[in-house]
Amino acid sequence: MALPIPKIDDLSYQQIRSILLDELPLISRDYTDHNASDPGIALLELLSAMGESIIYRCDQISPEVERNFLKMVLDRPEPVTATVVFYRGKKSVPLAALPTGVDFEDAGLGEKMSYDSGTGLLSFDGAMTELNRQRLSALSDDSDDSLYKAAVTALFEATNKVIVIHAGTVITGADAAVGRAVPDAGGTLFETIGEVEIPAMTNNVTATVRHLAVWEGSQSLGTGSGEPDQYFDLVLPKGSLPLLLDPARQGSLAYDPNPLITVGAETWCYASDLLDAVETDAVFTVEWLPRRVSAEEQAYRFRFGNGVNGRIPADGELVVCLRYQRVADRYVQVAANCLDTIQSLREPLPPDAVPAGLVSGVTYDTTRELLLLTGGLTVDWATLRDLVPADASYLATYQSAIDNLFEQSALHVNNPHPARGGRYLFGAHTAAEQGLGTLFDPDRAIAARDFQFMATDGFNGSSGLKALKVARAHALRTDDLGGVAVIVVPERASISDWWPTPTLDLLNAVYQFIDERRVITTRVLVQAPIYQEIALYLSIKSKLHADPVELAGAIQKTVRRRFDALDGGIDGTGWPIGRGVYRSELFQLLKGINGVDQIESVRIGNNVDNALFNLSPLTFPKIVGELCIGGRTWPLDPTVPIT
Repeated sequence: MALPIPKIDDLSYQQIRSILLDELPLISRDYTDHNASDPGIALLELLSAMGESIIYRCDQISPEVERNFLKMVLDRPEPVTATVVFYRGKKSVPLAALPTGVDFEDAGLGEKMSYDSGTGLLSFDGAMTELNRQRLSALSDDSDDSLYKAAVTALFEATNKVIVIHAGTVITGADAAVGRAVPDAGGTLFETIGEVEIPAMTNNVTATVRHLAVWEGSQSLGTGSGEPDQYFDLVLPKGSLPLLLDPARQGSLAYDPNPLITVGAETWCYASDLLDAVETDAVFTVEWLPRRVSAEEQAYRFRFGNGVNGRIPADGELVVCLRYQRVADRYVQVAANCLDTIQSLREPLPPDAVPAGLVSGVTYDTTRELLLLTGGLTVDWATLRDLVPADASYLATYQSAIDNLFEQSALHVNNPHPARGGRYLFGAHTAAEQGLGTLFDPDRAIAARDFQFMATDGFNGSSGLKALKVARAHALRTDDLGGVAVIVVPERASISDWWPTPTLDLLNAVYQFIDERRVITTRVLVQAPIYQEIALYLSIKSKLHADPVELAGAIQKTVRRRFDALDGGIDGTGWPIGRGVYRSELFQLLKGINGVDQIESVRIGNNVDNALFNLSPLTFPKIVGELCIGGRTWPLDPTVPIT
């Protein structure tokens, strides 16, 4: 039983007076004159009257207290993210002529190795292993073929260079679709959020990319007063997408997606907690949950230090927000295999290693000390590489940066799974109403019902793709060592999709969603349902007025629906997975069909006396067999029409 919550805002004058009088002996035992004429009692009664008039405030929650509570219990906005794979592309080295008799098929590398006699280029797709190099070199035994073997060795080295892909690399795709026209959603640009590396002898690397929605401009927030603990509000329209705050990358020179503020002529950086700052740090923090300003506006509050934890904006200094990034919702719909284009690259480079002029498509960011490559990644690499004189002290640093940019520009990219995320985007007007409802959603999959929720409502809520929806899921422990099998039944692809089967993309997407929320010792297997055939042989005598063809169609439809994985069962919520089929329930089912006069026989399989057909675990029934009415037979298979 829950403890009763006392109410203290409905006390009357008499109740408050009585409570205070009871407290007097605890204060002074000598205070015995409780007459109304006593000055102390008169003062007590005055306080009781004043208390009655203002006590209504006691149970009221101020907006500030409510916001602090919501910040403690609500989930922070979850950006739309996707997993992409960067692949090595094809590398080529010059070779005047291919030795006679060399056939790459003999080394089992006909699909990877090629030679173009027109351009005189020997090419290899991907990373060449040492075993590949030996096999290719051994294709020519002639000692005069040293040029060929040298070209193979050069190709081996070229295909095994270590490639570093920096955070902030922008990915897009022509076929990626935005599900809803959101003015500040930013289209379908994604950026890497961490540095990844393709080592030697490795063909690819996996990286996480986040939806990129940037607002850039110059929005004045106010003027500094020189006082500690100053704050300024960034006012946005009601329903605006929330600000992206990334504490893990705060203060990073190479990649910092957090808001960018200038105070006077100086740039200040975001910090998740001012208590971690010292008095000389030019930092600010942002309240991630917006405030309600009016019926049509909300605001994000930017807070500055007190001189001990963070610097204080000086009196008269203009505070300007130059840049911030948004968190898009799940309506940014990006299916698998859509993010296939690298739009821009970046490479750290110190200012003293930058030449005076750069070629078209390459710029230098002096603030973040980054060499930026845009313009479709098509630049004059030879000219770019030779911009620095051969005797320059920074030649090696500059050319190393250019070489890594060149290696990155030859990469291929693809997203094997759909984008996910875009949740918990609660504005100031909806935080209390909608946000608190998410507290009842499980965040970790522990029990079977948690896995079933994650695979259905949880997954469907995180994916904006209508093509990837789970209609039903069933979870079952497979052993005592933490194994859990999750059976996924998708929504029907069409009205005639009698046995819904998930695609490999859907299974992978569900697995990825659950894998992030499972207990570390749990092993999860996400798989498609198995439909086990059950042969039914039904013999029916129809009523005189019944049309045999119409009755056969009604029986086929009724039987199929009763044993359907999504609509079957007695309650119409789907046939219980793994439950067998009883002969007696077939009699009951057929008896209730209009037009059936007599059930002559019901047989399950080849055994006339078979009263129960046991299904294998984790399977659904797939009804086949024959229906006989008045000497005419029809198949029970729903894919065959009744005629």
